[in-house]
Amino acid sequence: MNDEIWSDIVYPEKPFVSIYALGNERCRRILSIFGFSKSFGIAELRLGLPSAVQQMVGSLGAICMQTLVNGFGAAMNAYSSAYKVDNFIMLPVSNMGAALGTCVAQNVGAGRYDRARQGFWKVCALCAVLSAALSALIFCFVESLAGIFVTREQTEIIRLGARGLRILAVPYVLCSQLALYMSFFKGAGAVRAALAGSLSQVAVRLLICTVLAPVIGLDAVWFAMPATWVLIGGISFVYDRKTDWEQRWKSGLKV
Repeated sequence: MNDEIWSDIVYPEKPFVSIYALGNERCRRILSIFGFSKSFGIAELRLGLPSAVQQMVGSLGAICMQTLVNGFGAAMNAYSSAYKVDNFIMLPVSNMGAALGTCVAQNVGAGRYDRARQGFWKVCALCAVLSAALSALIFCFVESLAGIFVTREQTEIIRLGARGLRILAVPYVLCSQLALYMSFFKGAGAVRAALAGSLSQVAVRLLICTVLAPVIGLDAVWFAMPATWVLIGGISFVYDRKTDWEQRWKSGLKV
């Protein structure tokens, strides 16, 4: 048995000894056979397919937003510049969210449900402080950040980009908490809830932009993002509070 995963399936709760511990001479005489595991394959599809669709929907949403913004002419450059800065600024929160999902999944698998929840709330508190610091950073250097990807002579683009960054920076704490909820749902096995959250984010954002863009122009794009964070974040909070995660994990029911 040369795979620790298969050894856990065939010989649960038994120590695993790698074939390499037998010495190189014996290892050269061992024939490895690889095959598809139906049990693992179906489980991977159930967990992986919604995540793949979630990533695809996020990319399609970005394309649709860019198509909408292209109709604003020169303001398109302001949106592109602010969007790049926003993505870069939020990288620490995104990475902590990815780490949270792994941490939750590992603790749920180990039966440490208390640690899964404690870890989630601690990361939420840490990211709230980090997001507040990032918001302050943006307000202090907003003009410089908005002008990173354009020349100094493009003052109108810098002005529009700076306005967008100010609007986005105010509710950064809400954005970080929403991202953490999505990561927690995936780590907890509630991949369908995470997928529903991502679909709702894209749909609500596009709806707000489509309705308000003819009225307030580019500001519709800036205000659509915080409005989406508040709406979907609130729904995620209610779903989390109404779900008995420990009971779901113990019973092995789909979430």
